[in-house]
Amino acid sequence: MGPDWSEEDFESLTTWLNGFEHPIVNIQPITPLPKTPLYDRMRDIVRVPREEHARYDMAHLLWEPEHLSIRRYYWLILRTYYRTMVSLRGQLYILRRYGLKRYLRVARGMVHITGQYLTLCARGRL
Repeated sequence: MGPDWSEEDFESLTTWLNGFEHPIVNIQPITPLPKTPLYDRMRDIVRVPREEHARYDMAHLLWEPEHLSIRRYYWLILRTYYRTMVSLRGQLYILRRYGLKRYLRVARGMVHITGQYLTLCARGRL
């Protein structure tokens, strides 16, 4: 998701992802990594110093969203994740397709992602 995303863009993404039979997704804000063409194009809007390497992790926003608050942006990422992969349909698919052991591993990841984005929502800043 980019800096210009609106609530409608998140809704469209959710609808599109749910159009797949088995939406196994990883939803993250676009992360312009230093020394890449994307970083060069987005350099003017990146607000996180390059020295803060841990925040260039493809989960943290590095720029101020244009149409949403930071809290709302993170919340919509999490909501999209829950309405696709973490939905009952997504959970049953993972359990049936990959078995209990892998399902539990994926579930641990979902708990981690949930905690991460709830923390970012609560912080509400870059």
